[in-house]
Amino acid sequence: MKRTVSIIISVILALGVLGITSWLLLKDRKPAGGAVPDELKTRSELIAKSLARSLSDPVANGDDLSLSELMAQAQSDYPEVSQIRVANSRGIMVAASEEDLVGQPLSLPGGIKTLAEENLLLQPAAAGPKERSYWAAVPILLGREKIGGLYLLTRGQAQSASSPNPAIPVPIVAGQAAALILIILLLALSSPKTITVAASGEALAEFEHKKKEIEKDLENKRKDLKKVEAEAADHTRWLEMFRGEEADLTSQVKKMRQERTELEGVIDQGRKQLVEFEGLLRNKQSKLEEVSHQLTARIEEGIELDKRLVSIQQQEAELNTRMTELKKGETNLAQWLKQSKAEVQNLVQFIAEKRIEESELEQTIEEKRRESAELEQKVEEMRGNIQELSDISEQWTGEKDRLSLEIGEKQKDLTAVMQLLEGSRARLEKLQKQEAAAK
Repeated sequence: MKRTVSIIISVILALGVLGITSWLLLKDRKPAGGAVPDELKTRSELIAKSLARSLSDPVANGDDLSLSELMAQAQSDYPEVSQIRVANSRGIMVAASEEDLVGQPLSLPGGIKTLAEENLLLQPAAAGPKERSYWAAVPILLGREKIGGLYLLTRGQAQSASSPNPAIPVPIVAGQAAALILIILLLALSSPKTITVAASGEALAEFEHKKKEIEKDLENKRKDLKKVEAEAADHTRWLEMFRGEEADLTSQVKKMRQERTELEGVIDQGRKQLVEFEGLLRNKQSKLEEVSHQLTARIEEGIELDKRLVSIQQQEAELNTRMTELKKGETNLAQWLKQSKAEVQNLVQFIAEKRIEESELEQTIEEKRRESAELEQKVEEMRGNIQELSDISEQWTGEKDRLSLEIGEKQKDLTAVMQLLEGSRARLEKLQKQEAAAK
């Protein structure tokens, strides 16, 4: 009876050990396809964080040229990235892999969320049956201040559903084997002594068969473990490569920050020079205003002088018209003198004819002598008048020369000349009447 109780207790303990090992195995073992980490998701995270660090300064400074260069460089360095969108704190895209989207509000496919307070947002996107894609979103930080967000779409091949399960730890497998052997031994000890040697041989054969199956399963698990270790080594290499790239980018950021501090010093000097230039500009503007006031006064004086010049030009035009009228009068006077000379010649001829007639007419000699004497007196008077007219014409020519020098006194001289002309005309009319009477 005691032996039966001890056997039952041993069986219970063996079953307990077997259950505990099985529970540990099931606890540590993940579902199929979950043991291998998602490489595309890890790479999306690393690319997004690395690119967000390099975009910090260009987004803060609004450097469109640097942003476009970084977009082109990212698409060249990371072929699995198909779309990139960079938005500022107001939700406006400042850079994108599609240039026509720059300047527009941030737009993402349906079902894809934008960043709120998350440091990383990985969302699966629609893809083909043999593809896998993720939208990775990370904030762009300047120090600790969030100045924008980076959204990029990565594409890759889908992982096989029949990915190998993780290797079962050797202690758990050994515990299961020990529990199984203990159960078999307890069963053998608890069986009646009438068990035959053949039954024991069959049990041993079955035990050997199970042992071989367990060893075979252990060998398969070791192979799977080696594959997982190789993949883990590949992932480690990838991580080291990304860390190296991150270190390079960090050094570049430090250099760019140093350059930025240097440029800020140059900008400060430029601002000081700008303040000095502004002071000089104010002085120049004050002087320019004084000059402009003086120039305005000179322009007003010039306008008044122009007005005076216009009035003087009008007076000159009037004098020119009067001069032309005087010239016309002189030409008319010259023509009249020519006519007078012709008339005098005709008169002389007439006198000669009269003398011939006097010689022919002896009866009227005395009368004709009287008439001739009178006519001679008239001729003398006409000659005097002609001489006076010639003197007047000479005076007019002298006055004409004086007109260019004495413009103010010209009107008086013109009135005197007109009076003389009127007197000469009256005299000429008298002479014409006398000549008509003499004829």
